[in-house]
Amino acid sequence: EFTGWGFRAFGSYQAPWGIRLSPVFRHQSGQPYGRTVTIANADIPAGYTYSAINTRTILVEPLDSRRTENINLLDVRVEKQLTFPGSMRLGLFVDLFNITNSAAPEVIGFTTGLQFERPTQLLAPRTLRVGFRFMW
Repeated sequence: EFTGWGFRAFGSYQAPWGIRLSPVFRHQSGQPYGRTVTIANADIPAGYTYSAINTRTILVEPLDSRRTENINLLDVRVEKQLTFPGSMRLGLFVDLFNITNSAAPEVIGFTTGLQFERPTQLLAPRTLRVGFRFMW
């Protein structure tokens, strides 16, 4: 059975001096996978069908026998609104992504050999974004 789950919690807190904090926590289950082998067409036993492609990847474990690491992310936005005469407002904000600097693998190698279970794509590192929003 290939189950996956996800969870997201978010909120907002009005801190002193008109500063708003908005954290977001995300949890995502790891991807199920099974070990595979890649073989050349010439090595495929008689009786098996194959295409004209030079190699073939074959599943040698049930697809749900392993699961990649669960992914947990914590992001936060810090924002301050400034009011000007009339209806003009300026919103200054700072976003901090992946606060815990999680390096969980998003994609790993499934093929038997040196690349088996080696991460090929990791979560982006801790990132800071600064911006503004002008409203009139």
